[in-house]
Amino acid sequence: MKVIDRRRALVADADRLEKWFRRYAATREKNGILPSNIWNRDETGFQIAQDSHQTVVAPADDHLNGHEPRLAIPENRELVTVIEATSANGKYIDPYLIFKEKKYVATIYGDGTGHPSN
Repeated sequence: MKVIDRRRALVADADRLEKWFRRYAATREKNGILPSNIWNRDETGFQIAQDSHQTVVAPADDHLNGHEPRLAIPENRELVTVIEATSANGKYIDPYLIFKEKKYVATIYGDGTGHPSN
């Protein structure tokens, strides 16, 4: 069974959906909106780590006391965001990968402040 948000389930009846799609089609026709002008963008994130070592932290008999072992993960993980976009006619852009910010300006000027030295 697929779980969906309660609010979404309340509005997902056939009559409402049919009415929405009729209005959508009428709006597209009235304004001359082509499938190539309709885009969907989505994003997702994932974490990467510099090493893959993971350690389970728990006494050997802890599971007998009803406690779940804990997994210690590296704190050096970095969040990467991926953004993709696809049009209604099947065109797409290459995904964008967004990594942690780097400060390059200071290294360009060499004084560590990010400002040119006079």
